[in-house]
Amino acid sequence: MLPTVFNFIATWGPAEVTLNGEPFENPFDGPTPQWAGHTMTTVGVRNQDGQVLTVDGDIYNMMESGNGFVDNDDLEFHLVFHEAPMPMTSNFPPPHSFFYHLTFEDIKLEIKHSG
Repeated sequence: MLPTVFNFIATWGPAEVTLNGEPFENPFDGPTPQWAGHTMTTVGVRNQDGQVLTVDGDIYNMMESGNGFVDNDDLEFHLVFHEAPMPMTSNFPPPHSFFYHLTFEDIKLEIKHSG
């Protein structure tokens, strides 16, 4: 999916997803409306056109994760949500019937200490 990247912060857990303020229901996991959620703030992996490239400028091949280009001067926020995993049949593709991976650019990371 992505080159090997540095994560400043990452989270995993149940997620309630909304679209335009309305619940975005999970039709795949029965009575629970929650999705399996994951967020991460990483160094940059996408260029201005949204492409993930290799260090040579070619289209990134996820089977060669160490060859991906990363921009240590850029930050990206990733929001991933999907239904609970189905039984594993192989390592790829991920065993999901629904998988959203949204990437946000132009973010600022601020860490505050309260106390």
